[in-house]
Amino acid sequence: MGKRKKVSGLSGSDSAIALMSMRALLDKMRREKELLAQSGTAQASEGEQAEDEEVAEEFDHELFSHMEKIIDMMSNRIINSRDILFSSIDILELKNNIAGIVAQSMVLGEDSLWSASVLHQHLELLERIVPQTNIAVARLWINAFFYRVAAMLPAERPMVLSVEQPVPAVTLIWDGPVTVPGTIDWVVMTASPRTAEMLLDYPALDKDVQALFVTKAKSLNRGLALLSHVPQALAEMCMCARTAGKKVIRGALTNGHTWIFLIVKFGDKGISYSRTEPITMINVNAEIQKVTVSEYAVALISSILAHWTMHSHEDLRDDDHFVVKQWS
Repeated sequence: MGKRKKVSGLSGSDSAIALMSMRALLDKMRREKELLAQSGTAQASEGEQAEDEEVAEEFDHELFSHMEKIIDMMSNRIINSRDILFSSIDILELKNNIAGIVAQSMVLGEDSLWSASVLHQHLELLERIVPQTNIAVARLWINAFFYRVAAMLPAERPMVLSVEQPVPAVTLIWDGPVTVPGTIDWVVMTASPRTAEMLLDYPALDKDVQALFVTKAKSLNRGLALLSHVPQALAEMCMCARTAGKKVIRGALTNGHTWIFLIVKFGDKGISYSRTEPITMINVNAEIQKVTVSEYAVALISSILAHWTMHSHEDLRDDDHFVVKQWS
């Protein structure tokens, strides 16, 4: 007797694409129903029209209800799989009083090796002596920020910096499925001194560890072009969230000069994320063709990194640097 042919269902990424199509179809049907209701049907008599509308309403309600149940089932399948599909997106903007927050953070660790002024001078030095001809050099700029963050954190919550942390691979559904390999460039961890000491030997993502996940862009894209790398960063963050068993994680995407900060939240109805606009530390004077490092921007990025490391598994707080942008 021959082997029975195995019948497989949709793959994870195919299911996510089908889910997006189902949601779009349901939204379209609801919009068309609203338009029909507004236009009315003048051809039928009042009695016939009322009867037809009642039958149609009952049918639509039942159809929409079945479609919503199917969407819920598909959403649960995707949430529990290794595929990622985001249900909502928020944009974060800096608070009006951000200058005061940054000023307070600049005094943190000012007596240490990596004070705010030392970091600024170090980054200026890199601009003068390092040719920026490939993406590998970005690590020099990025690492310097981490050294500053280590000086800013309180002694009771020391930092451990894990490089190329291994995590399970996932598939992100963006414009299409994107599979991401199982590593993340940096994990900035903070814990009690005893736990931090153990992390140096075994940097595992544990429930008692706060961890900020940082991704280096895969090209030298600057400014707004860095946004094209957001899917990669989000996928890596989701890998880490599942490994650590966290419902909320914070992270960042950077090329060394420009940073985008991200929050991913796993909820009952799906996965959502928030992101900032790109924040760059470089000032460009086109008239004299001179590039300078903004001391304020460097302090701002450092301040955000330090705060987000301490609160990496929390949603936005009252003392955060950002608020959710309200669209008028």
